[in-house]
Amino acid sequence: MLHSMLRRFVRVGRLKVSEAGGRTVTYGDGTGPQVSVHFAKGWGLRLALNPDLALGEAYMERGLIIEEGDLWDLMELIGLNLDQYRDPPKLVMRLLTYTGRLTQQWNDRSAAR
Repeated sequence: MLHSMLRRFVRVGRLKVSEAGGRTVTYGDGTGPQVSVHFAKGWGLRLALNPDLALGEAYMERGLIIEEGDLWDLMELIGLNLDQYRDPPKLVMRLLTYTGRLTQQWNDRSAAR
């Protein structure tokens, strides 16, 4: 889920992501900031579901380790890609949240009796 989001989002620069399982994927065209990060176990899903909150949490709790570049480079990479991104990831997240809430609150006839 995180990888499909990053594949669509990172167009400018190079973001190299490695996971706790050893998988490494590179995103972007390589023309801007060069950043390499490592996600500790469990942080990939949290970042995909709520990137606004989880990015800061992951950095502070060592769930996100910047291996190449620094925090400023990562923020620059995000900013450059936000400038050109027409369909914000928040919209996708709102739709997923709404769908999940509907599923959790579903009350069919047999459960209502």
